[in-house]
Amino acid sequence: MIISGLIGLFASIYLLITYTSGKPIVCGTSHGCDIVRASEWAYLGPIPRPVLGVIFYLGFIGLLIYRLVFTKTTTQKILFNVAWLSACIGFVESVWLFYLQAAVIKSFCTWCLTSGVTATMCFLLSFFDSTEKLEEHSVNKEIRWIFTSVLIAVLSGSILLWGLLYRGSGENSQQGLNVTITELIPTGTPIEGPATATVTLVEFLDFECPGCAAYHPVLQQIRQEFAGRIKYAQRLMPLSEIHKHAKASAVASLCAKEQGKYFEMADALISNQRNLERSDLVHYADALHLDSASFKTCLDNPVISSRVDAERKAGDALGITQTPTIFLNDIELQYLPSLEEFRSLIQQKLG
Repeated sequence: MIISGLIGLFASIYLLITYTSGKPIVCGTSHGCDIVRASEWAYLGPIPRPVLGVIFYLGFIGLLIYRLVFTKTTTQKILFNVAWLSACIGFVESVWLFYLQAAVIKSFCTWCLTSGVTATMCFLLSFFDSTEKLEEHSVNKEIRWIFTSVLIAVLSGSILLWGLLYRGSGENSQQGLNVTITELIPTGTPIEGPATATVTLVEFLDFECPGCAAYHPVLQQIRQEFAGRIKYAQRLMPLSEIHKHAKASAVASLCAKEQGKYFEMADALISNQRNLERSDLVHYADALHLDSASFKTCLDNPVISSRVDAERKAGDALGITQTPTIFLNDIELQYLPSLEEFRSLIQQKLG
């Protein structure tokens, strides 16, 4: 259980550092970790959820060590029960977080899963634990083993942690897709902001993409804070093969664009992506005071449908493989920055 606890502690510490510093999370080939971090579930009030993981694993490891050196049988039983209860709490929390990622956020954080697996291992191993006190020579042997394990974990964990943070700090470099602003923003692309702005944000999105919805509040805040100083453009990238309402909602956004309300409709769609049936699309159009008859006709217009198909093909041709994909000028962001880091990136570009 000590080994499992140390692994879980490392994952929680790494997440806590990235959550509080805004540093990128190394998460394989997906944006899952960034999407989870950007979601409302990443915090328990003002407290980053990884804080709970750090407290849990430190307490659990400390409890196991404390139990090892205690001599009284009655105290052993109490500590055994406390350790088992702690393992149960960790397991329940892990199941809950897995459910949130699978059913609500619909994106997975590699490090959250690692922490969850180790908490589950601690829970399962607790069933093989015993309240019996070890002999003194066995206790000394166990203490030496634990000391060695903790020492190795601290040294190797520190090196790995430094490597992850150092690698992540350089990920949003100019090593993304090789494209030009003209390719990113062809004629007819919905744009918000002054044409003379020196900083341009381009988002490739799918209105039914959970990651897009989770990150939407960050982009909304950026759009509000830098209104009048940057350009913000949206490119449609409906992943119809996995999201059945993706194309229809994209069509709806272009129909709203025909009546001058593209971004209003886009915000409504991404904020209500669980309700994207045709009746919902019409409801959003009515709420925006669009001409209802024209909007309904537009939804069935093959010309608009072909525009959406062309947008998807253009995204594929540019090498876009996931949503959201964001460009800052002609540089593809290799991860989804936190609000604070996004501010810093834009301010650097603005000079």
